[in-house]
Amino acid sequence: STALLAAAGPLPRSPRTFSSATGSTGTDMCVACTPGSYCNDYGLVQPTAACTEGFYCEAGTVLPALVCPFGFQCPMGSSRPSLCPSGSH
Repeated sequence: STALLAAAGPLPRSPRTFSSATGSTGTDMCVACTPGSYCNDYGLVQPTAACTEGFYCEAGTVLPALVCPFGFQCPMGSSRPSLCPSGSH
């Protein structure tokens, strides 16, 4: 119930988000995890890490799970796939 939630205090920032605002303890100042990185824990003040090579991470990613498609490249920190140079794959 709402009363139970209020008694428990502010809700922690959820995975998919972070907040670097000083003194922020709840969800009021959260922002979606930055494209090219992932946020996989509660209460983060910065993204967990850059997206793993071979994957791409859109805003709000919890874990790198979007595999780079064939014909594209996804270096570490990719927020979207980019075409491989001509003559490569």
